[in-house]
Amino acid sequence: KPDNLHIPLRFHASIDESKLNELNQLLENKFSTIDPVMISTRRLLLFPSKKPHIVVLAIHLNEELGQLVHAVNKIHSDVGIPIEKRPFLAHVTLGRFHDVIAQENIRLDILKPVEEKGTQIILYHSQPADSGSFYKP
Repeated sequence: KPDNLHIPLRFHASIDESKLNELNQLLENKFSTIDPVMISTRRLLLFPSKKPHIVVLAIHLNEELGQLVHAVNKIHSDVGIPIEKRPFLAHVTLGRFHDVIAQENIRLDILKPVEEKGTQIILYHSQPADSGSFYKP
């Protein structure tokens, strides 16, 4: 669904309520207004590399986007939430599939580059479901 498209700047597991409230406040203070960030598409990828089941659109990690990711990570660290150990890959999840036939029919070589300005940072709660994830601010 187009309403669910977003670029995750940070993933983490469950956070206790007190840290979540502090995190929300710090993120809101830091990012209540941001300068627009140029978002440029790179290529389509399948995730994860072993037994892929997710199609993502990779985003170019330019200096502006890198600074946002760094600032978000610093705020998480300040609240006591550990830094993600996996390397950051800016992306938009486009879809999920559960069978090999679907994977074999996905064309990763078709992509018209797109550039767009990002103007908001929103903290979402992701709720996984059989039909895909649901996101609520």
